[in-house]
Amino acid sequence: MASLRPDLTSNLSLAFASILIAFIIWLIAKSSDHIERSVEAPIHFEMLPAYADIDVDPSMVTIAFVMPASRINPLNSANCQIVIGPEALGNPKVWCGVDSPNEKTIALTNQMVELPETIDRNIKIVNFSPSHITLSGKLHTEEAAVALRTQGQVAAGYRLDGEPIAEPGHVRLLARPEALAGLPRDALGEIVIQTAPIDLTGRNRTFQAYVDLVLPEEVELAPGVKPQVSVLAAIAEETGQATIPRAEIRVQTFSRSVEAHFEPRFTSVTVEGPLSLLRQLKREDFLVTPKEAIDETPDSEAELALEAKFQEEVAQRVRETVRILGLDPNSVRVRMVSQTPLDAGPTPTPANSAPTPRMTPLPTPSPSPTPSSMLPLPASLTPMPTPRLTPLALEPRASTSPTLSLLPLEGADQAAEREFDINLFDPEPPAPRLPLAPLP
Repeated sequence: MASLRPDLTSNLSLAFASILIAFIIWLIAKSSDHIERSVEAPIHFEMLPAYADIDVDPSMVTIAFVMPASRINPLNSANCQIVIGPEALGNPKVWCGVDSPNEKTIALTNQMVELPETIDRNIKIVNFSPSHITLSGKLHTEEAAVALRTQGQVAAGYRLDGEPIAEPGHVRLLARPEALAGLPRDALGEIVIQTAPIDLTGRNRTFQAYVDLVLPEEVELAPGVKPQVSVLAAIAEETGQATIPRAEIRVQTFSRSVEAHFEPRFTSVTVEGPLSLLRQLKREDFLVTPKEAIDETPDSEAELALEAKFQEEVAQRVRETVRILGLDPNSVRVRMVSQTPLDAGPTPTPANSAPTPRMTPLPTPSPSPTPSSMLPLPASLTPMPTPRLTPLALEPRASTSPTLSLLPLEGADQAAEREFDINLFDPEPPAPRLPLAPLP
């Protein structure tokens, strides 16, 4: 019995080794039953939006499979495809281009491969060639003009100063091509999109507001476009035209030697602006002058165009809102005439002529009182007649004062002769010397 135990142990070891070798051989034999095969699979999009054009590059991808060698390859391009679903596609509004296509790269996975249900599930995907695909997408968009709608009337005496202005004036719409083609268009063939109504009731000043865009069915705004537009409505007073007659024309010269003679002297000014301001204007509010420089050469004559502007004292609001349209007449004929000097200056005195003295009246001298020591005249003396004096011409003497001599007329008594020696420049001339007859 003891001799049998070593043989049994060695037999068990040999049996275990044999089983292990057999298992390895079986594995090798089993693996040789599978082969690798390739299939050209197309790319298919699931739930592709109608508002975008999306292309893929490449359009076919090679898929490598491992399948049992005993099976006939059941796969082909008709029953094997790669499906790009919404999750892999993402949001086309985000990555697709508006004016030009944008690209997006997608990595292929086993979950994207779609096989027929009858295919043996022992078929395994090994790899893709290429492993990534590139999508190129562009949205279906078109520019549309914004048409503003208004309702109500502005306050009495006011009006809309032009059409309200939308900012932006154009928006980009997004829709499938058929929906865009069915939208209303203007005379230029441009799509027109309207806004919600803008209420003007009782408005009397310019205002700005935001209004919503009204979108038709199946139409939406392109990415990045706001659903509202800003509206600016300018409101102004009622305006008209008026003619201010007899505005004075002013022609100014700088030379004192000439004077401007011009015709006409007045013109009519036509203005345009708010009626309330036009009613306040007067002809004195305008300064009408020639546009061009004036030739101040004597006897020159020219026809000059006129221009009008407001005087400086006119209110600023009038100057900003009232516009001068024209003048009638709009030109003036100016002629320059030599100006005669008002002061000709003193008349020159000839060099050889004697100076003419100026006589200043002197006060009449009072008679000298008779001294008490003088004897009375005898009664036999008769008064002498008063001589009549004839003024003689002045004669220059050696002295600086001219002398006037007075002589009696012919036939007068010589005893009554008197001589006067008067200094014309002496305020008190000497008393006349009267000869007396001797006493008896």
